[in-house]
Amino acid sequence: MNVVCVLCVVRCALQQVESFWHCYSHLVRPADSSVALTYHLFRSGIVPVWEDAINRSGGKWTIRLKKGVANRVWENVVMAVIGDRFAVGDELCGVVLAIKFGEDVLSVWNKTASNKIVIRRIRYVSVLTICVKHTSDD
Repeated sequence: MNVVCVLCVVRCALQQVESFWHCYSHLVRPADSSVALTYHLFRSGIVPVWEDAINRSGGKWTIRLKKGVANRVWENVVMAVIGDRFAVGDELCGVVLAIKFGEDVLSVWNKTASNKIVIRRIRYVSVLTICVKHTSDD
């Protein structure tokens, strides 16, 4: 899968696992940030805004996370995207993790909001992916 990793102004074109890890390993882990920030991982050519032509008819599935689980959840979701675990092809546009002061918010963006089969699949895989046991090192 050809995706673009965006963190503030950092952009890495990812075409191989090695280039992904090179980019990913230099990012601040979500829970280690002292400021609110947003992580984006989107397919190449898709801008993470609703005005993008590919996103206009799309939707998103959002879950609010309690503090302390963002690191593990984000890594699990990123691995699911890179590994095509969602198995919905180009219907998956990208994922967003917003780190806020009171809570963290994970969103999975899809291309076609009316595609109920894709939405169910995204929801199912998202729930499986984020169900992690909370540990003190997160």
